Amino acid sequence: MPRRKQRKPRDTYEFLSMWLTGYDVRVEMGVNTNLRSNPLRVDLDDRIVTSRTWLGIRGKCFDPEERAGEKFVIMLSGDMKPEGFSETVRDIQKRGEYGAPQYRLYRGAHVPIFECPQGITPLWRVSKADPWHGYLKVPECYVSDCLLVLTSKAARYMFIHERIIGRDHWINGFSIQSGNPTE
Repeated sequence: MPRRKQRKPRDTYEFLSMWLTGYDVRVEMGVNTNLRSNPLRVDLDDRIVTSRTWLGIRGKCFDPEERAGEKFVIMLSGDMKPEGFSETVRDIQKRGEYGAPQYRLYRGAHVPIFECPQGITPLWRVSKADPWHGYLKVPECYVSDCLLVLTSKAARYMFIHERIIGRDHWINGFSIQSGNPTE
């Protein structure tokens, strides 16, 4: 029996607009727990006293209509140096077998080939009845900015630019805002 060719998963993008339904904040500080519990995870440059801010933002989708009513919970974790935030476009340029940057010819010019990330973070849910969840490690100042917007009472909307690859859902962009994202 001939083998079927596996199809490459098709990329689609969705722009999800939702009402903010609430948020929860937790700020914590203490002695680095890895010092006693897991010394293999301690780096000599790690801080002795650590602090972290957690912000959970909840929303309910209203646009597009076929996704209306779906719930989302996005957890932001403030970090001093989150992964990926110091990378540049040069860091995702595709490299050849010996590490040389790769290019392709486009309209007579050599342009770099990039290995773009699938998104910022995956979205998941356990069952159709459950909300979608996302977890983002972000710079501490971003969490502070979000809290500033949320506590001003001006923020009423959440917006997610979603990338769907096959059955996998990714956050490609995220915002909280005072204006309706559909307008």
